[in-house]
Amino acid sequence: MKKLIVNFLFFMILLAAMLFTAIGLAGKYAPSTLGRNIQNKRGAVGHMFTRLKEIHTYGPVDILVIGSSHAYRGFDPRVFSRQGYRLFNLGSSAQTPIQTEYLVKKYIDQLRPRLVIFELFPAVFCIDGVESSIDLLSNGEVDWGAVKMSWALQNLVTWNTLVYQLFNSLFYHDPYEEPLCKNGDCYVSGGFVEKQEHYVYQNSPRPSGLTWKLRSDQISAFRRIIAFLKTKKYPAVLVQAPITHNFYNAYENNPEVDQFLRTSGLHYFNVNQTKIGYNNAFFNDADHLNSQGVRVLNQFILDAFSAEGLLPSAGNVEYQGSVN
Repeated sequence: MKKLIVNFLFFMILLAAMLFTAIGLAGKYAPSTLGRNIQNKRGAVGHMFTRLKEIHTYGPVDILVIGSSHAYRGFDPRVFSRQGYRLFNLGSSAQTPIQTEYLVKKYIDQLRPRLVIFELFPAVFCIDGVESSIDLLSNGEVDWGAVKMSWALQNLVTWNTLVYQLFNSLFYHDPYEEPLCKNGDCYVSGGFVEKQEHYVYQNSPRPSGLTWKLRSDQISAFRRIIAFLKTKKYPAVLVQAPITHNFYNAYENNPEVDQFLRTSGLHYFNVNQTKIGYNNAFFNDADHLNSQGVRVLNQFILDAFSAEGLLPSAGNVEYQGSVN
């Protein structure tokens, strides 16, 4: 019996090694049509590679922003620096609470923010988080937190991507350097991504009577993040960034989403309830602000937070960022 158990364990280890190697080689050399279940999104939309590289030079900061593309396209460190605040933007494309939990636990003690702005677009509660996980795995490093994030998703593509990235980091030196400007986007030190051209959104027809269908796994991750921040004594504020009027009003259960977010016990600002959410001149597309809109939003946040006594005192942390 003992020999049988030893042989079985040896077989399982050998099988795991063979699978690890097969996934790694397939991701590296197989045509994309054959390796579609292994994704490599290094240097894709959002400048996540550059953001995660730069974050190691940061800390402490006055303000940390977390959330989706509405975060990294909506909160400009330069606006906050002019009022004495050092801000780092840790947003990423389609970032759901499952990915936010991973990023917060990995980086918050390095950054030691005096305020966390948690940007929450209702759609991030309605998706599985696979897209965002692939973005993080492709542009970051494989660690125990990344394994736990992948486990939470239980998705074959995410697992294969994790294995491929680990294989790649162990056996290949990747000299990749991400351009600071590409495809009409420019990375600004501190995590912000700015459109090179100014656009004004033109309304497009949208169906009415839609509802946000929040997933239980994302709700659970959100609640764990809030509990973690409270335990670690990092002050946080929830913000729903503005989207265009016709996009916002297409959903009937916005009040229910607001009520759910208020159950966190944190201050919550739904900017769609202010005039900034009703002017197409502020938007590049249906749900992302243009440069004018970003400035208006950021000044609104500074003024509203100041009025509520939510901002830390300015000038205690020297801003080190620069515009690239």
